[in-house]
Amino acid sequence: MKYINSLLGMSLLLLLIIAGCKKDDYTGASTITPKNPTAVLDIADVPTSMVEADVEMLYSITLSEPQIVDVSFNVQQIGGDAIEGTDFTIDHSVYIPAYKTVGYGTIIIHSDYEFEETETIKLQIGDAVTPNVNFTSQTVDIELKNYVDAGLTVTFDWAGSAVVNEVESPFCGNVDLDMFLYDADGELSAYAATADCPEVMLTPDLADGDYDLVVNLWYNALHDTINPQLLSFPITVSYEQKGSLLTGSFKQTNTANMINSDDLDYYDDPDDVGALKTFGRINVTNDVYSVEEL
Repeated sequence: MKYINSLLGMSLLLLLIIAGCKKDDYTGASTITPKNPTAVLDIADVPTSMVEADVEMLYSITLSEPQIVDVSFNVQQIGGDAIEGTDFTIDHSVYIPAYKTVGYGTIIIHSDYEFEETETIKLQIGDAVTPNVNFTSQTVDIELKNYVDAGLTVTFDWAGSAVVNEVESPFCGNVDLDMFLYDADGELSAYAATADCPEVMLTPDLADGDYDLVVNLWYNALHDTINPQLLSFPITVSYEQKGSLLTGSFKQTNTANMINSDDLDYYDDPDDVGALKTFGRINVTNDVYSVEEL
């Protein structure tokens, strides 16, 4: 009898356990649904007009509330004559991860030293419909003005050769000339004084006025002891203002202002100076440069 009662008790317990393990159908449980946030574009740091320069500009898109899925805004050039990859580079999407509210994009402007007319960029951020967000596509217009160097790039070349002591000898490497630029008050404005041939001088932004080009004989190894002769070392001056159409050149013809083999160099000069001769002039009038031989 005890055995029968035990079996009945165990059966009742098993039925209660089975009833308690019945599968839950989750009736009444909450679900996660996508939202429809609005988005705001902030381009305060992107100018509408600028002089081309190597610069990276950042802009942002902010959601009114986090979205439960990723949000991506397409970015593309839809107008303007500036060339992507040459004049500028852009991110082609602005990405906002799920549960975040802010994404960033970049616009990189590239500069060069070529003369160009003013160019424009028209970008579209967003499409007609951007999924998972309430956002109307917007356009960004940027005007790129041509960069013009404030000063001049001046190159001095005295390449040539002559037979010296019965050997063909180049001027470059055997004759070292240094160049100096002085204003009307005798103050040094720029110089090119290396062992290079040619020498290159980069002038600063020069105020209106006249500036004299002076050549200094630093070293001369060309002295003909077998067939004594007078050697002249004429300088070819080439100049340009990068970013503009200003360019030109001249080769010395005035022998009076030309360094020659009779001139003392720095090492032979008892005053440790070497021959100095004014051979050219830079004039600046209303920020416009001109260069001439003297």
